[in-house]
Amino acid sequence: MYTTLSARLGLIIDRVLSHAASKAGVSTSRMKDAVAWWANNSMGINQNQFDSLIGPQSLNLKFQTPDQVLPTILSNIGPSGGIPKEVYTMLIAYKIRNHGGHNLDQQQILTSRYDEILNRLFNALFLAVQSL
Repeated sequence: MYTTLSARLGLIIDRVLSHAASKAGVSTSRMKDAVAWWANNSMGINQNQFDSLIGPQSLNLKFQTPDQVLPTILSNIGPSGGIPKEVYTMLIAYKIRNHGGHNLDQQQILTSRYDEILNRLFNALFLAVQSL
């Protein structure tokens, strides 16, 4: 249940960001692209900074499970300095949406820290709506 709700919220955030990007003339086919667009336009994080933050030398979002990476993101302790908290909030939505869209397994963090994650997902939704 928690995974489904979280993944659905992530999908909504993805759609809002994609719509905002398209209004700005940018086509996004993946949530990664939509979040990168948002991070650049709303937070001043360029593509190199974004790729470095989510890549294997940092958060490694592609290869880590939510149980592995969300505690770091939730604590906003990132390997890269100067990254606004809002970017970490959006990365939570990105990771949960991506994981939930491709995996059926339950992640312990989605139940043990559900209220905190749900709060961050709604914050990400509000940030996405602000970009419209």
